Amino acid sequence: MSTAEQRLRLMQLASSNLPVGGLQLVPRGLEWAVEAGWVLDVAAFERWQRRQMTEGFYR
Repeated sequence: MSTAEQRLRLMQLASSNLPVGGLQLVPRGLEWAVEAGWVLDVAAFERWQRRQMTEGFYR
């Protein structure tokens, strides 16, 4: 991983969009996915979680 990539990862951790803590100004976690109708059952949760891991912060 290059220095630029490392800095971007650090910026992701410092971002207010990371859903941690009690205050969440921009809800983008599981609760929001349920409210949006994206996650309605176990199969939908599995699809949502895979997508979070492949396209989100964890990649």
